[in-house]
Amino acid sequence: MLTQLTTTRFWRILAWGGSAVILLLPAVAMQFTTDVQWTAADFLVAGGMLLAVCLALEGLLRVSQDPWYRLAAALSVLTALLLTWANAAVGIIGAETNPQNRVFVLVVLLAMLGSLITGFRPKGMAQTMLLTGVLQALIALVAYVSAWGNIIAISAPFVLLWWSAALLFRLSVPTATPAAENAAHIATADDSTHGR
Repeated sequence: MLTQLTTTRFWRILAWGGSAVILLLPAVAMQFTTDVQWTAADFLVAGGMLLAVCLALEGLLRVSQDPWYRLAAALSVLTALLLTWANAAVGIIGAETNPQNRVFVLVVLLAMLGSLITGFRPKGMAQTMLLTGVLQALIALVAYVSAWGNIIAISAPFVLLWWSAALLFRLSVPTATPAAENAAHIATADDSTHGR
């Protein structure tokens, strides 16, 4: 399974194929029930979001072949999509029209900007996802204290997803092997000897 996670083809099929299936589901459901009523605008917005997800994943796949990194990248992008979709579709704090829901844009922005600032390096990505989870938890706490609503139960899974991505990114951080550390130590010792 881990070797499969390193193949770009696997992730491309998963991302693009999964997006196509997600877009087809409401179209098929509309043929059988009146409970699902998507307009052309709904399909355009959903398609745009899924396209952004696929392009983000394409970019992240080029950064590393490490299976943990790729799993973390997929989880991060998926979490951002789920948060944005839930917030736009039904709202997290009350209805989707509630202006307080705009605060969740900051969560996704932190994940994106942190990734850019750290150059998508595993250690920086791990720290970014950890902070993103903290921000999500703080928003839930502020919402509860400010009497906007109790969204702790809704926010907890998102916090868990952000922190899981952080852990996976951390697992992908390259560690120096004892042989490499020994070689670096010898090279340093040689440099100091020649410097005398």
